[in-house]
Amino acid sequence: MLGETERETQYHPMKRQFMSTNVKPIKTEKLTKRFLMELPEGAYLVSNVYEQKGKPAFAEKVSPPPERNKQWQKIVDARANHRLCDVFKTKKEYEAWSKTKYTNLNERNSDHMGMH
Repeated sequence: MLGETERETQYHPMKRQFMSTNVKPIKTEKLTKRFLMELPEGAYLVSNVYEQKGKPAFAEKVSPPPERNKQWQKIVDARANHRLCDVFKTKKEYEAWSKTKYTNLNERNSDHMGMH
């Protein structure tokens, strides 16, 4: 039987390292200017508004405080303001999560299609 840590990681042979399979956003919340201003610099912010499948309208590292007003304008321009967003520690964690998310969605959709 696998231990807790072993179940949450998986060996990636191409990268010769263990990758987390249980990555989740550190926070999901409505994207307001106040929320943006409170986020730690360097966190990875991703809107739940998508330009196309799998491509968020806004996805960037949180800027240093003096640059956040410019970053807020980008969020508004992307029409991601006042919508839900996810915050990750790093872009790498977001990418791992999104791969898992879309793999799981595709599996559920094909299971659902096979039921009819």
